[in-house]
Amino acid sequence: MSETARWIFAIAVLLSVAIAWWRGRLSAGLQILFLIRWQAFLTISPILIALLSIKVPEMFGNLVILDPSHPCRESFYVAFVGFASAWMSLALVTIVLDRAQERFRVELEVPHWFWLCAGLLFTAPPLVLMWRVHRASANFRWLGFGGGFVAALLIVLVVDTIFHLLDPPPALTGRPVRRFAFAGSLYPFLVTNANPMGRVSKLIFRPLHLFDPGYLWPDQGPGAPADPGLVGLPYPEQSCPCRARAATTPSRSSRPRKARQ
Repeated sequence: MSETARWIFAIAVLLSVAIAWWRGRLSAGLQILFLIRWQAFLTISPILIALLSIKVPEMFGNLVILDPSHPCRESFYVAFVGFASAWMSLALVTIVLDRAQERFRVELEVPHWFWLCAGLLFTAPPLVLMWRVHRASANFRWLGFGGGFVAALLIVLVVDTIFHLLDPPPALTGRPVRRFAFAGSLYPFLVTNANPMGRVSKLIFRPLHLFDPGYLWPDQGPGAPADPGLVGLPYPEQSCPCRARAATTPSRSSRPRKARQ
């Protein structure tokens, strides 16, 4: 086994042991690792690229070398893709962990420290890649890096804000303010206590009951809300993409009309 393969194997083993430690059962840890396998690979891929560029430079060294003709643009792309992918991966992991019991019948109680440190844990891998690109490329531009970071932050912030707007208030769900890509506690009261979901949303997303459990608020079980009025409404992660699409699509009334002859 090559040294690179041993590194990959060691990281996979550490992830399995860490997840299994949450419940003290290896089976539950392996189940969760299987459910988030693509998110986990996307999260650690910047570290793998950095390691491979060091251990096998003749094959992977060019992955961390920027185009000298457009250094600022290349620095922007690396930072934007790295941070945006990491934060959206955290959002996807959050969905799996929140719905593990409903959708996958996996008994899981996520430790509180994970929700506190998740933002730092998922931001670290792209920072490692940025450090490696900075060391390998003489034409690395901090301006492009900063622009990519800010652009990724704004894009993910839009999606995350829509999620927290659609997530019912804690008084109705009986649960504390949740994390998606970013912690809900970072948002003002008007965002975390908004309740824009109504009967129309219940009708539009009613076909999701074919895929239940884990897509609509249930009327019983551990995921049942405190307010029965939420029963049948979609979870915010189901309606968030639709609302984001509607918010960025011009309505018919906003389009310019042709003047009558």
